[in-house]
Amino acid sequence: MGFSPSLSRKLFGGRFFVVASVFYSMYSEIQAKMPRKIPISVRLNPEVKACADKMAKKQNRTLTNLIETLLQEACQKQGK
Repeated sequence: MGFSPSLSRKLFGGRFFVVASVFYSMYSEIQAKMPRKIPISVRLNPEVKACADKMAKKQNRTLTNLIETLLQEACQKQGK
């Protein structure tokens, strides 16, 4: 259940609604400028997946971010 404008005015004097509206507006602008990402599916050996999970956790990344970063670095090395 989301906050309605009337409920936020009662609870926070309207401040929450204004802050949330500004944040959503900024987020929408940023998201519109970002390129859309394409989902893919990959099958990995369980040992490779476990190693990747450990690497991601050690670097405080998501597995998706780790894989994307490794692929970007490999593409840059290839000059593409």
